[in-house]
Amino acid sequence: MSKVDPFQAMLASLPVFSELNEHELRQLANIAHTYTIPRKSNLFNQNDPRTSTFFILSGIVKLYKVDAVGNEHTLNFIKAGEMFPHTGFFDDSPYDVSAETVEETIISVIPIQAFEQLLIENPVISVKVMRMMGRLVRELQTKLQEFGSGDVNLRVASVLQQLSSKHGVDQPEGLLINLPLTNQDVASMASTSRETVNRFLNQLKKLDIIAMRKHKITILNMVALSAYLNNLN
Repeated sequence: MSKVDPFQAMLASLPVFSELNEHELRQLANIAHTYTIPRKSNLFNQNDPRTSTFFILSGIVKLYKVDAVGNEHTLNFIKAGEMFPHTGFFDDSPYDVSAETVEETIISVIPIQAFEQLLIENPVISVKVMRMMGRLVRELQTKLQEFGSGDVNLRVASVLQQLSSKHGVDQPEGLLINLPLTNQDVASMASTSRETVNRFLNQLKKLDIIAMRKHKITILNMVALSAYLNNLN
């Protein structure tokens, strides 16, 4: 029995490639290059030419933007099993964010030119990927509309729930969001101000829903946070 390539298995788990068969996934994996990247390393900068799409096999990558006056705004933390940018294969504009490893990270990189050549040579793969990409874009548009119209506290609570789901580590006292997270990071991800986040997190602390120590947030009561989200909705 042949050993399953970890990267090929990861590709199969991603919605955009979920319709590809084993042979097609192997073709895709064959055009990738894998690297081990040290902690706090820059992968690309905002406005750099878009050349590749990245797949995380282990580790965490922070995506952020820098505004006109040099302030950094965290957008997301990408973990093992995820790809970024999500539309990287189908957009020739420059990267609209910067990417930096949070810890030592193993990534596989697929050059956009190599991917486009694969699609030209394999129209069946092209049709399958385009079909799934259209479905994902529609789902993303719906989520963005819901997120943008939500109450500010709802957006912050949703960010906490998403981070705990992706990066949560079980601890005796609760679920630790295992990221070096500042209130400004949470504010940027929720599209609000740091002051608003400070007030809301203090409110959650008083209710014993969360605890905060050294830029780490622990969800003490996930049931209460979910109930809080439902009430805000």
